[in-house]
Amino acid sequence: MLSDPHDRFFKSSFGQIALVRDLLRGFLPEPVRKALDIDSLEFVPTEWVGPFFEKTHLDLALSGRLLGASGGSVRIYVLVEHKFRPDPGLFLQLLRYMVALWSEDEGAGRPLTPILPFVLHQGEETADSRRFFEHTGAPEVLRPYALDFAPLFLDLGSLDDGEIRGQASRLETVAALLAMKHILRRPLEGMVALFEPIGEGLSDSALALVLRYLVVYYKIEGRERFVRLVRDLHAEERMPTFIEELEEEAMKRGLEQGLEQGLEKGLEQDIRKLLRKGILSAEEIADALEVDLSKVLGIQREIAR
Repeated sequence: MLSDPHDRFFKSSFGQIALVRDLLRGFLPEPVRKALDIDSLEFVPTEWVGPFFEKTHLDLALSGRLLGASGGSVRIYVLVEHKFRPDPGLFLQLLRYMVALWSEDEGAGRPLTPILPFVLHQGEETADSRRFFEHTGAPEVLRPYALDFAPLFLDLGSLDDGEIRGQASRLETVAALLAMKHILRRPLEGMVALFEPIGEGLSDSALALVLRYLVVYYKIEGRERFVRLVRDLHAEERMPTFIEELEEEAMKRGLEQGLEQGLEKGLEQDIRKLLRKGILSAEEIADALEVDLSKVLGIQREIAR
């Protein structure tokens, strides 16, 4: 399945250590920013097999130093999670990530590491920034005893563009955040107008990331539209091969979509054949083909009609 363009852009941008450090330096609350040695942050692997043998894959995880009150330092993990719409499962997702990190600590025989969850929300709807305790709906009498934590939320929709430009020190960080904030709120023409004045200051790689994001999200196809977009952003001379690269990517996306559709069609045909033979039950077919039972039952009802 094709990956989500918002998530892919987020990881391509903030998967660069300089940009994620700049993001945290600009948008963490001041007391946390002063206590955290941001320059010490480095990426750690984001995929583990958790304590219940489930695979846990974080968006971004970093390890660094937190300055102690006595002048020493302690190790800290920073989780940077990306959302483009409100997610009711966010708190449990973050909790699973934290348990995975603490399980790593336990396995290595070291004390549990403090964890700072940081959520970057780009969607149009307001992000859910409640505490975990409030999310569970538990009565107040249990608050002293129940598990609780509150992730830090950066809700891009609540920031004006001036705040983003003023708090991030790197133009690449500004460009990534502006792209994520406005792509769900503006037509393509509005995005071009937004990036036209800053495009020349971006590195080729940063501008290419933004262009690819626009191409995928707005489904820009055809050489003429590619050329127009690159020309509007004054990028023709800087990236002469970029149009060819975009065309190749568009062709690849088309092939992937065709492959997915072909596989899906072939799977349905197999289900129909097995149902008509009447040897296996719907449950056995679902188990054998590793598909949802509801899909098999739906095709079974079609055949019965």
